[in-house]
Amino acid sequence: MNHVTHVLQKANRLITKESYNEKSNEEDGDGLTPRNIAYLVAAIMIHDLGMFIDAEGFKCMLDGSWKVERVPGSGDEPWIEEWDAYISRAKRYSSEKKVALFGKDISVDWNCFKKPMYDDDDCLVIGDFLREHHPRLAYEIAVAGMPGSEQNHILKHAGFGGNSCRVIGFLARSHGMPLREAEQLIKVYFGEDSPKIRNTPVVFLMAVIRIADYLDAGEHRAPIARELILQISAPVSKEEWKWNQCIDNEDCEWAPYHKKRKIYADPQNSFEYTRLEKWLNAVQHELDVSWAMIAEKYSHEPYALSIHRVTSNIYDPKFTDENKRSFLAKEALISANPQILDLLIAPLYGKDTVYG
Repeated sequence: MNHVTHVLQKANRLITKESYNEKSNEEDGDGLTPRNIAYLVAAIMIHDLGMFIDAEGFKCMLDGSWKVERVPGSGDEPWIEEWDAYISRAKRYSSEKKVALFGKDISVDWNCFKKPMYDDDDCLVIGDFLREHHPRLAYEIAVAGMPGSEQNHILKHAGFGGNSCRVIGFLARSHGMPLREAEQLIKVYFGEDSPKIRNTPVVFLMAVIRIADYLDAGEHRAPIARELILQISAPVSKEEWKWNQCIDNEDCEWAPYHKKRKIYADPQNSFEYTRLEKWLNAVQHELDVSWAMIAEKYSHEPYALSIHRVTSNIYDPKFTDENKRSFLAKEALISANPQILDLLIAPLYGKDTVYG
């Protein structure tokens, strides 16, 4: 819930006052209406909910008892086929990749979802599968409810109708795909190519969700105390935890007059610095694409984000000078001439390196 709360707060900061429709009739004129904001809030509430499906719900996903509609043109396969593809891929992971991803060299069992009780390895595999597909799951949860013996239709309980659930689900799903890809899917799914779908500026709201979600990084998402309690062992997870801890959200600034968001961080090594730099570049890329699409779709309407740029103190020359003796502020990779393999094999097999 902390993540959802922070994404809601950042979404609120991202939307300019000029983007709202202040007329008494919510459907009259341009600008965000109360209904649009309800869609946005609901989409943010459910956007990661696919990672909270329980064992019973997961079985319903794979045995087909969870009746869901697939988005036309999305390439979605039935869940049992998605599971087949994932397990086939996971079984080919090297021991090193399994340790990096799961914290240990686990066994991968296709039939694990049929067990009455899951062991630790099963939970890790199923959890990674749900994480990989959670954007799609957000859409299906919006339309069909949470999977399980008694499907809990969260949005319908909140008073949303079928068409509203589809819009909300699509908004939630969009955070897991490129924005332009999501735009193309809108045309296929809703059968419309217009700035608004169901009187909702879908592209603008998709931009808000993805930027707000991206910006929710920092020590609040990776507290040291929780890391110690959870005893996180997977290197990939530990690395994600570490670079988040170097961001101090209390010092970060919204500068609406300059259209900027400044991130203050204190990376302690090359990994933290380069990972932070990659994240900043990714956020900036999403901002650039979002602004381009907002301009294309809503050239005569008031929709706008409050920032154009994300900056950081790590780009300041003073920061570089103070830390250049501690770590290298750039990514360094080692490469080798591909012909070296021939040199290693030649003493044993000659120049004919064909082997069965």
